[in-house]
Amino acid sequence: MNRTNWKDGAEIIGVIAIVLSLIFVGLQIKQSREIALAAQYQARASTWIGVLTAYVQSDVALRVQGTRVRNLPLPAGINQVKWKELLERTPVEEIGYQHLSAFIFLRAVDNNYFQYQSGFLEPEAWFTYRKGLAESLGREMSYVRLLYFREKDSQRPAFRAEIERILAEIDGTSPG
Repeated sequence: MNRTNWKDGAEIIGVIAIVLSLIFVGLQIKQSREIALAAQYQARASTWIGVLTAYVQSDVALRVQGTRVRNLPLPAGINQVKWKELLERTPVEEIGYQHLSAFIFLRAVDNNYFQYQSGFLEPEAWFTYRKGLAESLGREMSYVRLLYFREKDSQRPAFRAEIERILAEIDGTSPG
């Protein structure tokens, strides 16, 4: 191999090394961004859960929330007659507690699903949370089910799609 070929070979190896190092840096930046997004989502979920937990500990907040929930129209997807009867005979404080607890539960599970989608929660862990969510959604008189149908449009689209898959499994239909 003469000196020119050696020089050309070294330049090619140098260019390849630079390209590989740029790819590596790009992957590191992408991973750092994903970690930051997951941490932000976790922090927002924790903040919401903290606020809602404070509401659960306030009799005034429970009464206000319970009265609000009792007076809202019932959404499609639930047993209208049974829910109307239940809400009429249940103390507003209990309705408020159940509603806020369902809200906390959905926020926590949504965060877990986000972490799972981002690769920061193992599939086995997510499927445990998913099973609990399916059990809650599967009960006809579940406040989680009521809250979801009442506020499904406020759910993160990917989480809403997962809930719809779960509901389709429960109902024996395919998701729409």
